[in-house]
Amino acid sequence: MPRIDASRPRQPIAPAKPSNDSAAAAKLDKEAIRTWTATGPAPLRGKSAKDAALPEISAFRGVTNTQLVNALSTADQTRALELKSGKTKAASLVTPEDGSVKVKAFHMAALGSDQTGIEFPIQMAKIGEAEGFHLVLRIPAGQEKDFQKELAKEKLNNVTLVPVKDSEELDFWSEDQGELHTDGSVSVPRSLQGSKAISQEELLRAITEARFERLHPRTRVDLSTAEKLYDARRKHPDVAYSNVGAVGERNGQRAITAIAVGSKKNLRISNGYIEGGNALVGKRTDGTGFAVVGADSIAASKAALSKELGKKLDDAKVHELIAQDYGVDPKQLVVVEQPGDFHIDMHMALLPGGKAVVNDAMNVFALQKEWITADLERDKPGPLPAGASKSQKAKWEEAKADYDIRKEALPDQLKELEATARRAAEHEARTVKDLEAAGVKVDRLPGVFPPAHGLGRMNFLNVEQGQNQKGEHFMVALGGDARAEKLVAGKLSQLTGNAVRVHFLDRALTETTLNAQGGISCRTKIEGET
Repeated sequence: MPRIDASRPRQPIAPAKPSNDSAAAAKLDKEAIRTWTATGPAPLRGKSAKDAALPEISAFRGVTNTQLVNALSTADQTRALELKSGKTKAASLVTPEDGSVKVKAFHMAALGSDQTGIEFPIQMAKIGEAEGFHLVLRIPAGQEKDFQKELAKEKLNNVTLVPVKDSEELDFWSEDQGELHTDGSVSVPRSLQGSKAISQEELLRAITEARFERLHPRTRVDLSTAEKLYDARRKHPDVAYSNVGAVGERNGQRAITAIAVGSKKNLRISNGYIEGGNALVGKRTDGTGFAVVGADSIAASKAALSKELGKKLDDAKVHELIAQDYGVDPKQLVVVEQPGDFHIDMHMALLPGGKAVVNDAMNVFALQKEWITADLERDKPGPLPAGASKSQKAKWEEAKADYDIRKEALPDQLKELEATARRAAEHEARTVKDLEAAGVKVDRLPGVFPPAHGLGRMNFLNVEQGQNQKGEHFMVALGGDARAEKLVAGKLSQLTGNAVRVHFLDRALTETTLNAQGGISCRTKIEGET
């Protein structure tokens, strides 16, 4: 995911409309962090979670960029020798992200150019106080006192700082940079650079070619030159959405390598090139691990591996190598169509018991249409009071003019929203089909909302989740409109079949992070109990 441009003005989400169902909900709506349960709104430090004991975690020390580069170089030499000798080994299972594991810590980074600063980490730490987990935060070396001062203001004692020296080129998208495994080791995607690397054009060609094979198998296209490649994407917009490759392009693996080096844990370079956001790991009902991987990552990995080995690998061999990277049986590698986006975790999440929840774009549109229409009617100016003053009349006329403009624009905006939703629904249907073919039970949820006529951009599927030390299921999601939060919390409780607590983060941060193409899960890695 691209780094946020610091020059871009911050765009906070539009204020949510107050919930009318209870006084408790109205009070909750004013809080920065809003917690919902199956029975309704609840305080952050709820009765069952309050004062949960913190589990033990590894000790961490500061690291330097030189240490990170050296660790990656050594690990990549090992990977290359094993790959060329045909003696690749399976890693332990990547820590499941389906809410089935007890959380010891969430790992985040306050590195690079991030307009949200320390705000997301502070909110995650506050939730950690209630749910009983640590926050391990990688920060630029030399800024320890500044961060400690901010944490002291909030009276937070569950945060471990890991200073990273010479971190100017690193960023905060922790999810994409690698994986934390159940044995405590860390793995990162293979590099796309080096003597046998694939160029950005080669990567784009491999991904585009694979998309045509999947989406337009009867269409023959010439992608031999850059001009023809981009022309084909222009003519077929359904294959022209954004691509994977950002982590490899900027060597972003270093940022999460700091966790391995800082805690003296084993570091592994994966044979496949898979950004963490384009893969989700869970467990079947019998405890068997499985990994869901977006098809673009398979195409990218196949191209990189084939060039490195000097021969074209077949899909079975690529699947075998990637399954080893994730610590699952090749039969448990579930390859799914991209949901019209570069990462699957922006449109779906896994749930305990081998289940998945996928966005429902048409349901999203129906809700947007309902809420936008209701908001417009609510804002319709009433009759001008008799004897109104000149200033009152001016304000009324301004409000009436604004209402008339919005009303006139609404039909075209709804038409555009519906068209966008129908295009998204086509991609989602392919993703759902692939999941169900692999035995994953799929439910649908209106969870990804494009900006629309006064309603801010929202994403409730890019979530972090797990269990506290008491075995209680909790989730952390970006904030949004109060009506959407209530609906999503209720639906998630229904789908999980338990009293899951859903913590919604500060709404003022939502559009800032989504405009940078990532949510809270994109910023966070889970460390669970083994």
